[in-house]
Amino acid sequence: MDKKFSDYVILCLTLVVALITYGFSLINHSLTIDNEMQIFPDFAMELGRWGQNLVVYHFLNGHTPYFTTILSLILFSVSALKIANLFAFENYSKIIFCLLFITFPQISYQIVFQIMAVIAGLGILFSVYFTEIFNNYTLKKEKKNKDHLKLAFAVLLLVFTLAMYQAFIIVPVVLYTIIILLNTDKKDFVIKNTIKNGLIFVLILIISLCIYFVSVKLFCKNIQDNGYLLSFISSGSNSQENMFSVFYTILKENLKGDMYFGEKTYILCAVGLFFLMGMAIYERKNMGIKLLMLLALLVLPFIISLFITNGYHPPRIYLASNIVFSFILIKVIEKLNIKNLTLTNITVSCVVLYNIYLVTKLYQSSNKIFENDKKIALKIDFLINSKFPEFYKSEKYVYFHGSLPFDFHQNLRVEKAEIFGGSFFNWDNGNNFRIINFINNIDYNNYKIIDQKLIYEKINQEELSKMPIWPNPESVKVFGDVTVVKFSDTKGVPLPFE
Repeated sequence: MDKKFSDYVILCLTLVVALITYGFSLINHSLTIDNEMQIFPDFAMELGRWGQNLVVYHFLNGHTPYFTTILSLILFSVSALKIANLFAFENYSKIIFCLLFITFPQISYQIVFQIMAVIAGLGILFSVYFTEIFNNYTLKKEKKNKDHLKLAFAVLLLVFTLAMYQAFIIVPVVLYTIIILLNTDKKDFVIKNTIKNGLIFVLILIISLCIYFVSVKLFCKNIQDNGYLLSFISSGSNSQENMFSVFYTILKENLKGDMYFGEKTYILCAVGLFFLMGMAIYERKNMGIKLLMLLALLVLPFIISLFITNGYHPPRIYLASNIVFSFILIKVIEKLNIKNLTLTNITVSCVVLYNIYLVTKLYQSSNKIFENDKKIALKIDFLINSKFPEFYKSEKYVYFHGSLPFDFHQNLRVEKAEIFGGSFFNWDNGNNFRIINFINNIDYNNYKIIDQKLIYEKINQEELSKMPIWPNPESVKVFGDVTVVKFSDTKGVPLPFE
């Protein structure tokens, strides 16, 4: 137990385990929802994410299969090590934290979303640097020794982090909550200083948010007033009146590990949190502040769901859940004072291996759906060209009416897997932009989306209504220079001009 490992060795070990965890993804390329999109110069600007635009469009020029995943795994591995050092973990505790962190399946929901993969790793890393700088700033007793310039840099770093993805605001909050919890076990812990530093921390966050909002006004000229961002707080089944009861249900599902596929091991964290609460009551040392911090760690990873009222809670928004998961398991192991290293290794190895299994299942399901979509696309293209040999000489306008039912890929998907279980021919109840981009991405043809009302009006709606649905050969028909493929009777997402 006394053997020391250098940070370099731990980083290499973490990266190797990360590569094993995502080995199936790296070997078997799959095109998933949103990854079919072409990155334009104004990418993400309308969402107020100028930082994401800078990194993804200007620095990386979009996302590249394999490379993007590798780069994100490197960033997550470095982040894991930095967090372990921030929490002052040593030796085996540091290794265990890194392995639990990098294999927790929530990260896979970041990485599969390729336009967010690098951003996710970078955002966590920058959040750690911000928290570390602030924590070091508060540790210095005398004002003359405080590095105000470094703190100002930390504020700007957090502003840029928020400009990549606004939900990152929760990560430094969780990190600093854990730091306070760890400080309660120190002999020099003073509650008065903790409250004072906590208030300064909140003030710094508010200042950072204000600067971020100003930066959005400066850099994002076409920020949307209503649309994607506001859609998350639209009225509906999860209206303001029952938002707390809905959040309670979501919190309960997350603590049980049932909110999304791959979260199952989080139940160990939930049990560990309640165990640590019990120990805090039993030990009575700084009991109040300990219980408050543990309660915060129970809720904070999922708090963003409280403000989402449209019913859509993608797993990628729970950015801090893997931090809390890994930390709590380490503290439980330390609190139980398990001396037997073999028992600890076996237990942690089982959790890590099960996490790897869950991540592999997610990517395996996604790959099966991708291959199935490719077969469907090939059949569609073959039918179009066999029925209309002159198609390749035409303008290649193709219109997909509606969406294919779940039956075409239901047996290939795992439940509650968000975009891992998504088919391009079903997502959004039929989205021409996605379907055509997907088909063009896999090089079957250079289809064009209908972008003008004049072209759309060439389609005889009466004849369209009488057409059978796919895979009937008569589900494909030409109207002028527009080829129509009918998937269902119900129309899908409106076209760009509608």
